[in-house]
Amino acid sequence: MFNQSDLARRLSVEEYKGDLAEKLGLPSSVVVQNRNEATDWVTLRIKEGFDLEGEAFADFLKEAYRAFPR
Repeated sequence: MFNQSDLARRLSVEEYKGDLAEKLGLPSSVVVQNRNEATDWVTLRIKEGFDLEGEAFADFLKEAYRAFPR
C-alpha cells in the first residue's frame, strides 16, 4: 500500500487534494486512492522538470511493479 504524503516526499512532487483548477496549477503531483484492502490506485501527473531518470522514480516503478496484483 502506498502512502500519498510519503510518495509525494520521495518523488519531490506535490500532493493533489483539490479541484481541477488546483490540479492544473500544480507542478508534478501525485494522488493515491485506496481501491480495496489489497490495492491502491496511484495517479502521478508528470510535468516539465520531473526527473524521469532519477533513483526515486526508478524505485517507485519497481515498488509499483512488485505490488501489482497477479
